[in-house]
Amino acid sequence: MREALVPSLRIIVPAYNETARIGATLRDYCSYFGSGATVVVVANGCTDDTVEVIRAAQERFANLSIVEVRGAVGKGCAVRAGFETGSEPFVGFTDADGSTPAVEFDRLFRSLRESSADGCIGSRWLPGSTVRPAQGPLRRFVSRAFNLLTRGLFGLRFADTQCGSKVFRRASLAQVVDSLEQSSYAFDVELLWSLQRSGRRILELPIAWSDRPGSKVDLLWTSWSMLLSILRLRIQNSPLWRARLMSRIGSDACVPVRSSRRVLVFGSDSPALFDVVAALRDGGFSPVDARAELFAWQPRLRGLHGWTLRALFFAWYAFVSDRKYDAVVEVEGTKPWFVPAFSVKPAVLVKSTMATFPAQVRSLYRRCLEVDAGAASDVVARIALLDARLHRAVFVRDGHANRLNYRDADSGIVESLTLR
Repeated sequence: MREALVPSLRIIVPAYNETARIGATLRDYCSYFGSGATVVVVANGCTDDTVEVIRAAQERFANLSIVEVRGAVGKGCAVRAGFETGSEPFVGFTDADGSTPAVEFDRLFRSLRESSADGCIGSRWLPGSTVRPAQGPLRRFVSRAFNLLTRGLFGLRFADTQCGSKVFRRASLAQVVDSLEQSSYAFDVELLWSLQRSGRRILELPIAWSDRPGSKVDLLWTSWSMLLSILRLRIQNSPLWRARLMSRIGSDACVPVRSSRRVLVFGSDSPALFDVVAALRDGGFSPVDARAELFAWQPRLRGLHGWTLRALFFAWYAFVSDRKYDAVVEVEGTKPWFVPAFSVKPAVLVKSTMATFPAQVRSLYRRCLEVDAGAASDVVARIALLDARLHRAVFVRDGHANRLNYRDADSGIVESLTLR
């Protein structure tokens, strides 16, 4: 058992209907790490007795907490909900089935702590690793094919992106976690790719791994879902994302977790624009001035206006920006910005009585929801509606109450995640 006085590590365990397997995993991890780590189980829409098993274990282990999520939102979403809790300098996650024993997870943690790297992940495919019992030919083929695909699409150098045990420095993770949106098993790929693109260094070590019975993963269906998810991820970060059809690929695998909801706002200075910005702030969104974004990228463009400015902004948005916005809003003026008409983001056009687009221009905005300028507060409701249609669920950080709010996309009900 590791001894420590102050917890320096938080271990997230996503769990969906794991009554039969999670008890042994919690006994292993909680007893091994003791006061050196906090183990947090994120019960992800469980319909069996998983929560009761966890609560029973809490009576024995003081270092065990639980976060309950009403509704099955996927591994990625559950892990990110766990990331939002605690303040330990190191945070990681492992599978609920105990396929990676605590002593092996501790080896990853020690290697990270003793290095200058930003993260450390286990691998079942590096020399020195052990997998018992050996996986069948079909699973090995699917695993290797998926790894080749991720190497080709993302340039990832890892031998095994899908091993369930990973640990990171919290400060490094905080730089990318708000931009993640994969809720499926492709979450691991998105996380590692985001860290790699931000210049973070990740260690990969061989690991002892056991294939536990009782897996609920359908190999063929999961493989197809992951293929769609990683294709969406790659296309989303390319100019192809401008095509509306592309947003449909893997859309059911996306559940963003974020500390704020960014809305890109277009429009000339006017009372209607100011009202919309104020309504967005009051509604918990973070409005971003489109012109300010462009000028921040290229200050020399400040002297431009009219069609030239709009053309340059459209080119910047499509080919240069990271497009990390959750929605786009345009307040109708004398000249259109066109981005909301072509963006795949949830889009709202605020109709103004002061200036009206010609019929030909307005026809381009037929996919945008429209609201009247006199009802600026309705913009918030419309964006929330579009957001709910786009995603099954959304977690939003409530900094004032230090909690996560969970909104069911079907019912629209907002509940808080409970941490015990």
